Amino acid sequence: VVAGTREMAVPLLVATVATAVAVLPFVVFGTLAGEEILHPLAVVALGGLVTSTLLTLFVLPALYLRVAPGGAPPGSHPLLTWGRPRVPAMKEAGHAER
Repeated sequence: VVAGTREMAVPLLVATVATAVAVLPFVVFGTLAGEEILHPLAVVALGGLVTSTLLTLFVLPALYLRVAPGGAPPGSHPLLTWGRPRVPAMKEAGHAER
């Protein structure tokens, strides 16, 4: 998950920055005559870009690590394993292997 996030971070950021640069003139100069209707649309589009980029890069991978079968890898950040019951391994629990 971490490797995939790192691999997709650069293309995602490039696309987001390119779109944000295209929308930015409407946010900055959207109050000029004739462009009043574009300003609210541009603000919402820019906010959506920022929000979706942050969610995709940080929240979604952390959520996947938290919910995925097998859970977070050993030694990972404590927030990723928060609330999970600690289940001892079969040998540690006294069960014999079959």
